[in-house]
Amino acid sequence: MRKSFISILIMLISIFQAYGQNNTQSEIVEYFINKAVSLLGETVPDGFRRVDRTTFANNEDIIIITEDEKIVISYIGSIFNTTHEAHELNGLLYDYFENRGNNWSFVSSTDNGTDLYFRDDIYAGISSPSRRDDGLIVTGVGFSRKIHDF
Repeated sequence: MRKSFISILIMLISIFQAYGQNNTQSEIVEYFINKAVSLLGETVPDGFRRVDRTTFANNEDIIIITEDEKIVISYIGSIFNTTHEAHELNGLLYDYFENRGNNWSFVSSTDNGTDLYFRDDIYAGISSPSRRDDGLIVTGVGFSRKIHDF
């Protein structure tokens, strides 16, 4: 349990430094979600490095995808060594999206295991943990104004 908690904290270390170490995990998750959602429709901000023609990433594990120089998808995620660690992050995400006070509504689950939520013309998709070619496990949540992006 402690190892998983430490893994999640490592993923969020840069935000702890900028946002304060006295915040709860749910406050940190909310900060990242609000930040990712606020990027939609904007141009690529400073601090993002190009990954390919349309994809950019920053040091806070936020990935953005652009079309016509505007951000159409933002994604918060991380890389883990074990599925247990990835499920810990997903647990925090589900706690946030299922909290009625945050005003997200469950829409459906896709064939690939992504659970979709909706609020204020924004779709959120929590992806199931998956193993990459290098053996590491990735998971996270993406945001878009189009449901078909998931």
